[in-house]
Formats: sequence, C-alpha cells, structure tokens
Amino acid sequence: MSTKANHQKSPVVPGKSGQKHRSDKEYSGAGFVDDAIDVTGKKTGFRQWMKNVKNEYGYIGYAALISAAVYFMIYLARGISPFGDSTVLVLDLNGQYVYFFEALRKAVFNWDMSFLYSWERSLGGEFMGIYAYYLASPLSYIVCLFPEDMIQDALFVIYMIKAALCGATMGFYLHKLSVRLNKITVVAFSILYSTCSYCVVMMNNIMWIDAVLWLPLLVYGIEQLIKYGKYKLFVVSLAVTMMSNYYIGYMCCIFVALYFFFYMIAFKDNYRNNPRREENHFAKSLVRISVFSLLALAISAVIILTAYYSLQFGKNSFSDPNWEISLRFDFFDLLYKFLPGSYDTVRPEGFPFVYCGVLTLILVPVFFFSKKFTAREKIASAVFIAIFVLSFAVSTLDLIWHGFQRPNWLNARFAFMLSFFLIVLAFKAFDRIEEVGVKSLVFVAAFIGFFVIILQKLAPSLESSNEKFVVDDFETILLTLACLVAYLCGIAAMRSAKNKEMVATILLYFVCIEVFLNGLSNTNDLDSDVTFTRYYKYSEFQTLMRPITETIQDSD
Repeated sequence: MSTKANHQKSPVVPGKSGQKHRSDKEYSGAGFVDDAIDVTGKKTGFRQWMKNVKNEYGYIGYAALISAAVYFMIYLARGISPFGDSTVLVLDLNGQYVYFFEALRKAVFNWDMSFLYSWERSLGGEFMGIYAYYLASPLSYIVCLFPEDMIQDALFVIYMIKAALCGATMGFYLHKLSVRLNKITVVAFSILYSTCSYCVVMMNNIMWIDAVLWLPLLVYGIEQLIKYGKYKLFVVSLAVTMMSNYYIGYMCCIFVALYFFFYMIAFKDNYRNNPRREENHFAKSLVRISVFSLLALAISAVIILTAYYSLQFGKNSFSDPNWEISLRFDFFDLLYKFLPGSYDTVRPEGFPFVYCGVLTLILVPVFFFSKKFTAREKIASAVFIAIFVLSFAVSTLDLIWHGFQRPNWLNARFAFMLSFFLIVLAFKAFDRIEEVGVKSLVFVAAFIGFFVIILQKLAPSLESSNEKFVVDDFETILLTLACLVAYLCGIAAMRSAKNKEMVATILLYFVCIEVFLNGLSNTNDLDSDVTFTRYYKYSEFQTLMRPITETIQDSD
C-alpha cells in the first residue's frame, strides 16, 4: 500500500517518508475539492475522475480485504463449513433469522410466498413486519444467489461482506479526517473498528451490523452538513440506516443529535464547523440537520410505518419496563471490557462489548494529554464519552436507547458507537504522534499495565460475584501486556523513524494479530456460552422437515 501523494487532485503536498501532510485549514475540510474537478478548476472526464478516485481512495480496499480476512481466519480456526462441521448459526440466527432468510428467498422466486403476506406463519400473517426488522438490508438478497440447501454458506458470505464494508467506510472517514495522511495507519485503525468486540460477538444479529458500516459515512455526512450545508450524504446514509434496520436506526438518530451538539460545541466558531464564516451558524445548522433528518425519515417511512403496523399486533407490549433509576454495574467492572479476551456473556447479566484494541486504549488518554487539541474539544469529547458510559450503566438511559424496552439478552446494543468515537480519538492522537510527549505515552502505558496486574489480583473476587466474569491469564492479561510493549515500541519508532511506512506496516501486523486472537477468543467464548449449530444438524433437520411441510401445503 503506497502512501505516495496524488499530485492530480486534493490540496496536499508530499511530505517526508511518503506521507501526505495537510495544513490545519485543509484538515478542516475546506481544502477538499470535488473529485470531478482537478486542481486547475477544470472539469475532468469520467475516466479521469475514476482514476483520481482510485488513486486517492483505492488503498481503502485493503482495509476491506484485511477486515474480511481476519473474520475468515477466525471462522477457519473455528472449523466453519466448508473447512469443518460448524456454522455461523447461533442464538436467534439459528432459531429464527435463518428461516426468515429462507422466506425471503421464496418471496423473491415467488414460491407461493409474497412480501406482503405469508401463509407459512402459523395460520398466516403479514410478512412486511418481519422484512422490516430482519431482512431489509440490501445485502440480505445475497441468499438468493445460493441454492436452498446452502443458506448457511450464504450467511457466511454476508458476514464477510459486511465485515469488509465496515473496514471500508471507516477507512473513508479516517482518510478524510487525517492531517498527515499515512495510508497504512488508516488501514490499521479501520481494522480496529471492523473487528471490535461488538462486531465479532453481535455479527450473528446480522441485521444490526448495517448500522455499524453506515455510521462512519453518517458522521462524515453530519460534518459536511454543518460545515458546508451539503446534505446528500447525510440524508442517504441516515435513510439507508433506518431502512436497513429501524431498531438500530432509531439509536443512530439519538447519536446524530448527540454528535451534532458535540461537534458544534467542540469546534465552536472556527474553521472546523464554520469555514464559510456563516452568521447565526448554530441556529441555521440546527434547522438544516432537523429538516434533513426529517427528510431521511420520510424516505425510510415505507419501512418505519410497516414496522409500526406490525408492532401493533402485540410485540411492543411483551415487557413492562421498570423506570426506577438504578446502576446496572460498577464502573470499575466496565474497564475490564476494554481489554482483549474480555467476553463475559450475551445473557441478561452481560456487560457492554466495548473492546476496540489496545492501541486505542493507549492513544485515547494521549489525545487528552496532547497540546495539539483545544481544551474545548477535549472537554466535549470527555462529556460525549461520559454520556455513553452513563447510558450503559444507568437503567433509565439504557431503556431510552433501546426504544423504551428492556433488552432481552444482548445488552447495550448501541455500544459500537462508543467504539467508533474512541477509535477516532485514538486516530487523531496517532495522526499527530510526533507532537506528543514521550512522558505521556510512558505514563499511559504504565497505568494500563498496572491496572491489568491489579485486575489479575482481583479476578477471583470478580469471578465469584459473577460466574460469567472470567479474567483469562493469556487471552486478557498476557495479551494486553504484550500489546502494550509492542505498541509502545512501535509508537516510539514512529515518532523518530525515517521509514515510517515500514514502522506503520509492523504496527498493522500487530493489530491484525491482536484482533485475530481477540476475535477467536470471543467466538470460542460465545460458543461456550450459547453454542454454534453444527452444519449436519441443520441440514438433517431441513432434509427431514421439508418433505413433510410440502405435503401439508399441497393438501391445504
């Protein structure tokens, strides 16, 4: 992956060691030019435009490929078919979703099935409600490319594609965010996002992952709307997020509101949010984001209203939420979940899945220590993080995030948003790592190391209070300490090395190893917790049941 500067477009100049260096003005977004216009201001042809896009963004394909490769290696080690007798079917994907995907396939091929109504639902019932929640992702239709008896393999392919897209969209956002563009670094942090513990563990809730892959584009759309009044990306990304899964889409709407105020407060009255020097910028931006959010919701109304109609049949009355304010866990216990191999359980007593890499854990405090970021941005960032932590811990806030219903297993279903934000802060710190004091790095690494050692000492008491709380000596303690040493050495080398590409490549290798080991650990623990289905069991069940159901349907 070359990091040579593209001289045909983008207001950047080649710097040392093949890096691109953007001035603070360019970093604000004011310097980004339309991809269809060259630096002279002349319109380019389509082929030239495509060439410019490839030169500028082509390397992001590595973020997609490596993300998918990490998941592939995890499932290969797990013996997923065709490399073994295991499948990706677990929890509700095994008990419910896979049959909905079969129904989608039948509806597409018109096998006595329609998108509006299904006679295969007990005595019959509407199908669009199921489609709206479980199947509305455009990628769901990939199952139609596979034979009926290979539905498990189709889901495996969808896993790989969604993992790749998570890496690609995060790569795009970090590319736009970067001050000193190092393409290998962008790829490394993109992989941290696509392989965070939320994605690894929650991938079986396949319809939720679309929001994860759209979130970076949604955030970039918010920023473009605030700075320049450009609305297209924001409207499209929010609408598609809502249409792909209205439930997580609702949580993304809360995130949009929070991020808007964060961005306006963190970068008040400067080039980061008002490069055009617009008067009454806050009020006008608030009106714009409100109007275009409503437009996105109107576009997705075909799904939202369908879901609302379906919920009226009783599903929204299954639980009676308790609005009494209480803390769901101790804050110290949550810190453990930022470490690798920190899976506890997906059951009701489980903690949020917030692990997003030891490198992130090192660099987020460094961001707050750095003098290159304003006090306003640091305070706003700290408040933003605190809102999420409180939302995890305070029962009432947790209810609001989850649509005023207590989650049945799989807690903190919006946790990927915090992982995204933490990775962004870490990337900002790394992007200016040459300007960060060595003392800050050493202090942070030492503090994390000390915390891990104390955690190992406290592990017996923590495990006795929660049988699902397991602190593994290798997967958590030793892996964290090894990563601390490796990343600290890599960051130190990155600050002074002439060949930064080589150092960044070594860091990328360490990131891949870490996320693979964590992903494999999380997947093994998920199997121990709720058990993955064997390939032959599902196939044998379908072979037995299909002739029976076909006979019944023929006689109906």
